[in-house]
Amino acid sequence: MNFLGNYSLVGPDAYLLFKYFESLVFNHTVNSFTYNLDYPLPFYLYNKDFVSYLAFLAYLMFQNFGNQIIPLLNVLQIHPASNIILWLAADFTNAYVPAIASIMFYFLAKNIFKDKYLALFSSMIFAINPFLTTRLILFDTELGAIIFLVLSLYLIIKYFNAKPENNRYKKLFLILYSIISLIIFYKTSLLLNPDLYLTIELFMFFFILLLLYPIFKGSRAYYLTLLIFTTALTRKGWGGWIIIPIVFGLTLLIRYFYDRDYKDVYFYLPYIGFTGILDNLLTPGVLESIYF
Repeated sequence: MNFLGNYSLVGPDAYLLFKYFESLVFNHTVNSFTYNLDYPLPFYLYNKDFVSYLAFLAYLMFQNFGNQIIPLLNVLQIHPASNIILWLAADFTNAYVPAIASIMFYFLAKNIFKDKYLALFSSMIFAINPFLTTRLILFDTELGAIIFLVLSLYLIIKYFNAKPENNRYKKLFLILYSIISLIIFYKTSLLLNPDLYLTIELFMFFFILLLLYPIFKGSRAYYLTLLIFTTALTRKGWGGWIIIPIVFGLTLLIRYFYDRDYKDVYFYLPYIGFTGILDNLLTPGVLESIYF
């Protein structure tokens, strides 16, 4: 820890994820084969490194606007982050990610309570909840997952409130989109050291689908397909992603016994596929066994 320099990043997890962030900045990749050199514990975080990518986005912002921000921080005597953009970006990630998650939580609560004031109050509680903030202020795995975790829960609510997709061609397109994306994702996972490419692909699959919203107008099939990619992005950040299929699976099970609704069972094929690839093919040791 003495070599880290930025002591606001506490613990071995934050240290390792910061090293991944450094690797993204200087090498434009995350090296899966040297994960254990910077981590003293007998397990790994290589396939839960999404927070390092979020910090990299902050780094790109400060790289372009840092000349205006850093002098102000020096005047305010905010150190050591004000002196090195790398540390500043990591610390800023601890702030901007929970802020975005709190805004998303407002819309989640608004869809549940149908009251904007109660939703605002709920998002404020979310933002200051000590059980949550004590984890999110750390440069750790939960920080990398919280945005897409809240977004996934929001999509589940939207799914149950949405109308079925009656156009069979639109539904077929969404099924094919998720399956073709899964095939591309799997092929990429077979590359040597694929972490950067897989992360970019998940972003692309998700944002392309967002752009198609006017075509599908928020149908149930559309929200389900979005949920595939938000769950995978949550999984890329945190092992606790399993809360999403637990919540969604239980509600679907109740729905099935209530009205025998099984029209959306196709969703589980690509859903299990994406998270399965992240669970298995990105595990250190598995890649080595494939190539060596």
